[in-house]
Amino acid sequence: MKNFLLLTAMLWSAFACAEGENLLYNGDFEKKVSIAKALDKNLLQHIRAGWNMGRAPVVILPESWRPCGGAAEFELIDLEEEPERSAFVPSGKCSIHLKFNKKFFNMLNTRHFTPGKYEVSFRYNGKARIAFSDICYGVDPVTGKPGKHLKSNRFFHETVDTQGKWVTHKKVYELGAFPGTSYFIFYIGGINGELYLDDIRVNVNLKKVE
Repeated sequence: MKNFLLLTAMLWSAFACAEGENLLYNGDFEKKVSIAKALDKNLLQHIRAGWNMGRAPVVILPESWRPCGGAAEFELIDLEEEPERSAFVPSGKCSIHLKFNKKFFNMLNTRHFTPGKYEVSFRYNGKARIAFSDICYGVDPVTGKPGKHLKSNRFFHETVDTQGKWVTHKKVYELGAFPGTSYFIFYIGGINGELYLDDIRVNVNLKKVE
């Protein structure tokens, strides 16, 4: 009986850990990296195309996040540097802030995911048309090489206006469902507005979905 109870406790513990683990690396933007503009050709290309990341020669970006199209004013808010801006960071010490009036922006997270059902949640504050997408990759049927872009799917696409308040979105999605998908990555995007983002979480869906 004691062994049975111990096994049950271990299973529930494993279940809770799996359910609570954020599979999206640095979805809370707490880990930072300094990048010299002049030494990163890809980043410099996006800056020349319209991304405004300040005048300093070094950009502070959240690890695993990169601009990948469009244009925006971008800043990583860090309460260690600016404690007076706590209203713009709902948890932890960092969030991201983007302005993209009459323009669109895209940012990607470099973490790869296998197709399946995932619970996606994030916190946002602002007024804009925003989108979250799963970008599907697979084997090129002509060359046989992996890493071919197959399809981009917007699983969340809404016009939001939070009236200055933080709002949380949480829902289970079937992601990477396009035939032939080997893996997918996450894009966030928007147009016509200003947005604060924090706490983007991707969890394995352990609940039955009808």
